[in-house]
Amino acid sequence: MTSSWLVWPGALATNACCGSFAAAPVEDRKFLGYRLHADGRLTIAPKSLDRLKDRLRKIIRRNRSVPLARMIEEVNPLIAGWVNYFRFADASASLRSLDQWLRRKLRCVRLKHCKLPRTIAAFLWKRGVHEGDACRLATSGKGWWRLACTPQAHKAMPIQWFRELGLHSFVDHFDRGQRDRKPPRYGTVCQVV
Repeated sequence: MTSSWLVWPGALATNACCGSFAAAPVEDRKFLGYRLHADGRLTIAPKSLDRLKDRLRKIIRRNRSVPLARMIEEVNPLIAGWVNYFRFADASASLRSLDQWLRRKLRCVRLKHCKLPRTIAAFLWKRGVHEGDACRLATSGKGWWRLACTPQAHKAMPIQWFRELGLHSFVDHFDRGQRDRKPPRYGTVCQVV
């Protein structure tokens, strides 16, 4: 039986089927949740974003009988820790889309907590939506996810409403971290011969 491992003098043993160490294009290389681009920028790897959304989905399930304020309390430490981990990435755009996705998910949960069209209309009307628009939305027959993206839902539950409930923002945490972050100090550089 022949060995499929290659051993080079002074190097690690590698599997012959793997080929070279850097076979993938630079954009396809992920390391510790980061993605390295050809120009040297670091961004968040798509798989990391997917894993975060999966974790958030477990906390913010529509059929979970937990008040919205409690869900927000559970989400906030996750937001802070996640943004702190990816503070070196160029991530403003992806964090902005995560914020939008999270708020839509929470709007969806809040509307689902109302259950009946009558209580959905009453909630929207109480939050400042015109009575006719609130009734039309409540009886529209759209699914919860689509209801959460309507102009009436945005008017009833704007970004300021989520801030009042205590929801932290990915972008705000990231911007605060970028502003407070000191540039790394490298010291003296020695030329390698």
